[in-house]
Amino acid sequence: MLENLGQKIANGVNEAKNKTEILGLKGKISSAKKERDALFTLIGEKCYAACKDEVPEYLKDLFEQTSAIDETIKGFESQIRDLSGIVVCPNCGAELSKESKFCTVCGTKLPEIEKPAPEPQEGVCPVCGAKVDPEATFCFMCGTRLIPEAAPAEEEAAPAEEQEPTEE
Repeated sequence: MLENLGQKIANGVNEAKNKTEILGLKGKISSAKKERDALFTLIGEKCYAACKDEVPEYLKDLFEQTSAIDETIKGFESQIRDLSGIVVCPNCGAELSKESKFCTVCGTKLPEIEKPAPEPQEGVCPVCGAKVDPEATFCFMCGTRLIPEAAPAEEEAAPAEEQEPTEE
């Protein structure tokens, strides 16, 4: 009976070792599959880049879907930059503050960003934001004309009579 019990314990130990080894092998298989999937991704990205100009017919649908997703991503990234106050250098692609006049990486002069004209508010200078007298003609802080100049009255010009050139 003790001999039988010893055999059962040995079998149990071997079974536990096998299960531990199986779990270890399954973990290695999982890691290898993840590594292979990462390589498939790289292969796909390289093939996509290499075939972008001459897409094989059987891949056109997948390329079109990929391009559409890329455009969607670009739109979202642009929105993030706008909300974050960031512009991209047209020369080198560096991300810069919207206030930047030149790229800090390559020195390229950045295009001016058009700011929408502020809504005129009575009693506030539209250029510097100073509080001004609503009847003031000029801002006392920056000198901006607050009241538009009156347009000169249109003089009704009499039709010019045709004059013949005089010979001198």
